[in-house]
Amino acid sequence: MRQRLALGGLIVLDSIVVTFVPLLVLVIWFDNIIDHQYADEVRALMPMVLFVRLAAFYGFGLYQRLWSYGKVKELLRVSGAVTLSSLIIGICAVLLSSDLPWSIHVLSWFLTIIFIGTNRLCIRVIKKFTAHA
Repeated sequence: MRQRLALGGLIVLDSIVVTFVPLLVLVIWFDNIIDHQYADEVRALMPMVLFVRLAAFYGFGLYQRLWSYGKVKELLRVSGAVTLSSLIIGICAVLLSSDLPWSIHVLSWFLTIIFIGTNRLCIRVIKKFTAHA
């Protein structure tokens, strides 16, 4: 039961990150002066982005268990899931005639790997320190 609750919390945390990153990318890209056209496009793509990313995370086994070790293998899973989902999102954006620059997609890919990987590592560190307390 406790592990299911932790995995549910992880899914919620991932959902927050996946929703937050594209908005952060717009803030970084436009230096706090966001063009409304791009903000509207990001908002329109957000449900698809959330679904595709979480489905890829599930498909790559990121919700099978929490990190038991901070291994490179685990980080490769995160990188693979984010890369695959980014490619799918990019293809969908093209098919939907999105005007978002590709550099926004690339920055979103990079920041998503960093934030999701950091979340997993922080969970591992917290787990280790609370086990010894």
